[in-house]
Amino acid sequence: MALPAPAHGTATPDPRSLRDALGRYATGVAFVTAAPDGQPAGLIVNSLTSVSLDPPLVSFSPARNSLTWTRMRGAGRFGVNVLGRWHEPFARRATPAGADRFAGLDWDPGRSGVPLLTDALATLECEIVAEHPTGDHWIVVGRVDHLGISPDADPLIFYAGAFGALLPPPACGPEDTGAERTSEQLDAYRLGPDPQIPKRTDPRSLSGGLAAGRLLRGEIQRRPPAVPRPSKLGFGGGAGSSASFSSEGRLF
Repeated sequence: MALPAPAHGTATPDPRSLRDALGRYATGVAFVTAAPDGQPAGLIVNSLTSVSLDPPLVSFSPARNSLTWTRMRGAGRFGVNVLGRWHEPFARRATPAGADRFAGLDWDPGRSGVPLLTDALATLECEIVAEHPTGDHWIVVGRVDHLGISPDADPLIFYAGAFGALLPPPACGPEDTGAERTSEQLDAYRLGPDPQIPKRTDPRSLSGGLAAGRLLRGEIQRRPPAVPRPSKLGFGGGAGSSASFSSEGRLF
């Protein structure tokens, strides 16, 4: 069946409506770093995505007018630091353009020299292999050379203009089928078997780090309670607040 031809002169969505719509897509948050001329630089982004497993490629989208990315691209490499819930104070402070994003951070240079946070959930070291100008952002593609994974499993989430976290499910007994909560909670996946939670999805059908996971019924909380976590950053858990300010990376 042929698709109808697009109508000429159709109005495009206004930027605010587009941000609101895309803001309904929950993402993680990452700190993309580089060391141009040996000096650390970085951007807070939520546009990180996997592109390919073979070869291993990822991408993110810095703003076309980002002065920080203009400096970073000259290094030819970048690092990706996947942020945990305990990084919320840092992410809020580091997102606006012009912020001092390395003040008080504990980081080490990776094998390729890119700055890597010592307490990130995961780190990737990438070589820039492509950069495409698209609208008001770049699409930067990097080939992953090295990676590291933390045993921690409490990611920082960005949803509808606010930072948040995944809530654990309420306790359930053997009589609980989970059907009564399907309309209230968002399915999420975490590692490790749990005999008390009924199996709904074959873990082998999941990709990446979820390939051997269990189904965990949880929900996204936009205003998480404080969760202190000892770390070299010295931050406790945040209170979850709006972050719809300007960013050189991209936060909807």
